[in-house]
Amino acid sequence: MRKRTKKKQIEKKEIPTSRPQKIPLNTLILVCLAVVLIAGFNFSTIKNSFRMQPSSTRMYQDTIDDLGKKLKKDAVSITGDFSITRKGVILRPAQRFTAEYRFEKRKEEEVYLQLWFYREPGVSNQVVITRPDGKSFQLQNTNLQGSPPINLTEQLRGYTWFDLRLSASLSPGAPDKPVLVYDGINIKFSTTTQVPPLQALGYMLVFTMGIFLAISFYSPLSTYAIPVSVSLLFVYLIAFVTIGEQYVSTELLSILSVGIAVFSYWRFSKDSPIQPIINLLVLWIVASALDIRWEYLKEMVNKPLDPDAVTYISIARNMNGPFDTDFREPFFMWGIKLFFILFGGTKINLRLYSIFVSLVTIWFTYLFAQRVTRSQTVGLLSAFILAQSHGYIFQNLRGLRLETYLITIIPFIYVLLQRKKPADWKYCLLVGVLAGLNQLNNLSAMSFCILLILYFAFRQKWKLWLIPVPIAVAMLITLPHLIHNKKQFNDAFYSSNIHARYYRNQEFKGQPGFPTVEEVRKNGYAGPPITTFEYFFKLHTLPQIIKRTLTGFKLLYFGNFYVNNVFKNQLFYYFYIIGLVLMIFYLPDLIVCFVLLSATSLFLIGTFIYFDVRLTMHIVFITVTLSAFGIVRSIQFLQQKIKTS
Repeated sequence: MRKRTKKKQIEKKEIPTSRPQKIPLNTLILVCLAVVLIAGFNFSTIKNSFRMQPSSTRMYQDTIDDLGKKLKKDAVSITGDFSITRKGVILRPAQRFTAEYRFEKRKEEEVYLQLWFYREPGVSNQVVITRPDGKSFQLQNTNLQGSPPINLTEQLRGYTWFDLRLSASLSPGAPDKPVLVYDGINIKFSTTTQVPPLQALGYMLVFTMGIFLAISFYSPLSTYAIPVSVSLLFVYLIAFVTIGEQYVSTELLSILSVGIAVFSYWRFSKDSPIQPIINLLVLWIVASALDIRWEYLKEMVNKPLDPDAVTYISIARNMNGPFDTDFREPFFMWGIKLFFILFGGTKINLRLYSIFVSLVTIWFTYLFAQRVTRSQTVGLLSAFILAQSHGYIFQNLRGLRLETYLITIIPFIYVLLQRKKPADWKYCLLVGVLAGLNQLNNLSAMSFCILLILYFAFRQKWKLWLIPVPIAVAMLITLPHLIHNKKQFNDAFYSSNIHARYYRNQEFKGQPGFPTVEEVRKNGYAGPPITTFEYFFKLHTLPQIIKRTLTGFKLLYFGNFYVNNVFKNQLFYYFYIIGLVLMIFYLPDLIVCFVLLSATSLFLIGTFIYFDVRLTMHIVFITVTLSAFGIVRSIQFLQQKIKTS
């Protein structure tokens, strides 16, 4: 009897229980922190990613052609001793200009401001916005050239009007030349379909489901994946039935498909493979990125292209050979030409080309961040932040070469960072090919390509005879374009030097020996040729170069550039700073790449204080990687603290 009882007891112990595992407190806290971080603090990002169709849009515009009439008609007050020409508002030394506008708005309207308000040498200006409650705020960057639009929605939410005050003055000691200070304003007022409370709850819950299920594969919470999926699907179906299908977005359906896929893998696979789930999450991120860009594209169909983009279309249509691209670098032109052959050479197709290539850069960013940091979470977060970046979205719709440039830069940096074995000739050949493609995208890339090759040759202890190999290969790939430039412009590096002429004119116009202000107004590239080396080292002293470069370093990496042009939410900027500091100790070589990629731009930023974001947007993939790295490491730090406490 005793033996039978013992046998029964043993058999009873071997019966598997279906009860879920006990969830550790620190895991619950970690999940709550992740949900609060992504869904709570950044709810505006989530809401914007599920874009609703604007129900109405109206514009206020002053252009160069009717600026004088509009000023007199619409401005509340105009003071100063300025003059208005066909070009815009002109000042001479000791003159001033002030204009005050009052704009009516509805409480729920979104407000986007575009200004063409310039701060030339000797000009001081201000842009001040005042609300009905008497509070005023000043735009920090008062050298505004129209892009990207400044979102004033949060500052003006709930108010029915606001005042805009523009003021500019030219110092008495400035050269006696007319200076353009103001030539246009656009203000967009739009209302968006209100999200009902239940639908907003559905958005939050379903979005959280994707994060929750992704985390569940790494923790005891996995036993709750199925009931959570089913519950949230039930909540979504209630919202769908009670509210209607007009509020259902493609992103919501994408997340639901991920949830269903998770359920299927969990139900039919004992091993619960994680990689297919990650692939689906990446696919959802790319799909949501396409949806957002498509919505913006519909708004920009009838808007004019940038002058550079118009030039690209003309060159692509008239190319008679692979290097028949005027002074433009050919790699980007090859992509446009192929796209035009397949789909037609129209303006909208140029924008579509940039959009589709931008989706590839989001995927590349995921691969780069995931492999460099060895974290799937960092990779997914990096791709998500880039997909939602309002500044990057704006660039993706311009039809310029940024996205194609990133297609060659990301693999180049990755190959340099990931090499662990001693370099051989095959590796050096690969580095040279990628460097050459970068130079065919942008000839100015030669500076950072050579610097990075030399740096990693030192860090990875290459054999001396291997060091010239990638540089020689890169130059060999670039050689046909250099020969074309030499034949056509008598300057092999004309594609790069033409920009040095522009910056020289902007910095020294009106001074003895340089083009006049009027000449530069008519043609920004006026005056005799100059090389990039001559612009940097003959027109500036070494102390000037050092001081301006350090100023540019501060403005670019620790200023408002990322808040205004990369991150939709300032919280991501704070995590970028954390990630930047931590990465110095985790992977310092990445920080070296981060700095050298914008080496020449730092001086220009420090010289002009303002700059075209295209000069530095090619480092955005490292920027979002650092932000995601900061988020993940911060959560891991909190988790470790909870475990040890």
